[in-house]
Amino acid sequence: MDNLGDFQDKVFSKEITEWQRLFDLIPLIEDTKTFGEFAGREKISEGVYTFPYVS
Repeated sequence: MDNLGDFQDKVFSKEITEWQRLFDLIPLIEDTKTFGEFAGREKISEGVYTFPYVS
């Protein structure tokens, strides 16, 4: 895991073109109505689901 200092160095080392690619995604993400469904879930009760364990 990176420490905060490494994170800061990585953030400030990015070129504006790299940031622009991320910023261009914001409208697409904001307009998304659904992000898909969970595969293999089982509904136990309202708002409660189990998911398969994968190791």
